[in-house]
Amino acid sequence: ATAPVFRTLPAPSPQFRTRFPIARETTAGIAVAAKRSHDPIKQTAVTVAPQPSPAPPEQPVAPAVTDPASSSPSFAVTPAVYIPVPQPRPAYPDAPARFAPVGMEVASHGYADGVYTGPPADAYYGIIQIQALVQGGQLTALKVLKYPSDRRTSININRQALPMLRDEAISAQSANVDIISGATLTSRAFIQSLRGALMKASS
Repeated sequence: ATAPVFRTLPAPSPQFRTRFPIARETTAGIAVAAKRSHDPIKQTAVTVAPQPSPAPPEQPVAPAVTDPASSSPSFAVTPAVYIPVPQPRPAYPDAPARFAPVGMEVASHGYADGVYTGPPADAYYGIIQIQALVQGGQLTALKVLKYPSDRRTSININRQALPMLRDEAISAQSANVDIISGATLTSRAFIQSLRGALMKASS
């Protein structure tokens, strides 16, 4: 028999020597694999009830578009409302006369009894002249001697304004009366003529 030959390897160089830490001895348990059963797998049929399918979401219904030419016009029914018929506005509206308050004491002016005629006063459309009657020291009556009467409008204004001015002057026992709205020229001429007549009665 041939003797075995052993080769001697050269010692490694010190620069390539690496020191590894010596780990502690550990003991590991080896688990034994469980034996697999060779029994056939029993299959069990499971009955699954069918689920109803969810209802689709409701979609908004678009309004039907109709042809405006083919549709008949609709009218809203409203309750009947009375609408007054406009009346023609008068050219010279009558304004209420302003009289002295009731219970006002009438001042005594010491007029001398008699009939006194005032000077003619210009009312633009004509002349107004007043005559005053004084009895018992008081003004008791007034008479219109002249007033504009050549125009229909002037006649209507003077027939309404002059009686109101007369009554107010007798109540006030003087020519200090208010001017009537709508008869400004007539009122100013009346006051001017009456003032002249009462000045004669006071002298």
